[in-house]
Amino acid sequence: MADGKIGQQVIASIYPLHFGSFGGLPVKAAYTLFGVALAYIISSGFKIYLLKRREKARPAPQLEAAWTSIVWGTPFALSLALLGSVTGTLSSAALPAVFWLSLGLVLFIAIMAQRWNLQGQWLRGGTGAVLLIATFAHLHAHKENFTSPAATDMTIVLLAIALIFLMSLVKAPLASR
Repeated sequence: MADGKIGQQVIASIYPLHFGSFGGLPVKAAYTLFGVALAYIISSGFKIYLLKRREKARPAPQLEAAWTSIVWGTPFALSLALLGSVTGTLSSAALPAVFWLSLGLVLFIAIMAQRWNLQGQWLRGGTGAVLLIATFAHLHAHKENFTSPAATDMTIVLLAIALIFLMSLVKAPLASR
């Protein structure tokens, strides 16, 4: 594509830029850090907007429930797709459907049952549990190659993320005191 028409050259150069597939591990780490930071800024900004609406006596409980389910339902849906991929029970073509269907179901349940104020906790716990299962499934699937850096690193990262989600449940009741 580098020798093709100008449109092909532009597309060929945008792909590595979009996915950070240049510059090695430091660029991938920076992309991850900036992506998480952007998600945090958007999430906290919208949460502030919702809190200000509530302070002005214009609460939007369905919107709050929907936003909470999107923020915490997205990692849950991604972890379900990851589990299906790691266990080999889902084809790669089915993974987007699993993600969107599970996120849609979480959103639907959250809007319909908005009076249950535990949805963020349930979704964090569910995400942590599914990621923990996916970690051990990944470890089992690659046990013969566990000494390879890729398998070891992936297992460590999955385990750390699962523990972060599960630990957020332990800290939540203490913070509300």
